[in-house]
Amino acid sequence: MKGLNELEMQDLHWMQPSMWRREYELRTGNGELIGKMNRRGFWREVAEVEAVGNRWTFRRLGFFNRRIEIQSVGTGESPAQFDYRFVGGKLIFPDGRELVWRSSNFWSTRWAWSLPDGTPIVGFKIGGAFKINSEISLDPELADQKGLPLLIFLGWYLYLLHRDDSAAAA
Repeated sequence: MKGLNELEMQDLHWMQPSMWRREYELRTGNGELIGKMNRRGFWREVAEVEAVGNRWTFRRLGFFNRRIEIQSVGTGESPAQFDYRFVGGKLIFPDGRELVWRSSNFWSTRWAWSLPDGTPIVGFKIGGAFKINSEISLDPELADQKGLPLLIFLGWYLYLLHRDDSAAAA
């Protein structure tokens, strides 16, 4: 597996190899594996992420004031905090920087991380009916190289939570 910093902004996409499992792979345009996400647990609100140089767990906590706990597997530190809402939320870094997560169309098939002023950084275009997938678009001039892997993995996790919540509400 190559690290995300070695990719030089190649085409990236998420794919679900089997519709029977809650496992997802991040791959380049030529099919090279970059990272994996496995959602475990009965309610599937915990995800384990593994990519070269990056290992995290994501866990949704709370009932009314939901948030996502992001924890580095190696150090146990939290690189950021996400305040979760059904239609989006806000990622807050320890240095005070904030990014916004929201759907960018009515059908919720496009999601994006953006600056507070609305400038998109990382976009997700969702597809697939039984095995879901997503194309990822990056703005190389605006994406923070240090935070980029977290945005790609956390964004996918947040979309999966939204999808599950929407299905449960229907």
